Amino acid sequence: MGLAEEELDRACDLVMAQVPDTNPRRVTHDEMRELLGRACRGDTPVPVPLTALRTEEQPR
Repeated sequence: MGLAEEELDRACDLVMAQVPDTNPRRVTHDEMRELLGRACRGDTPVPVPLTALRTEEQPR
């Protein structure tokens, strides 16, 4: 991705600002930073269990 480790927090902030409230799954800053960090390092993505999907009862 071309990002240095010290740039990940800023990149994460920019991405999180674009995640819509209607996203099927709630996304946290820590999760997004981990995802971006793994991508920068070339690590294998980690699958998300289906139980993590948002349901209508969960607040947005």
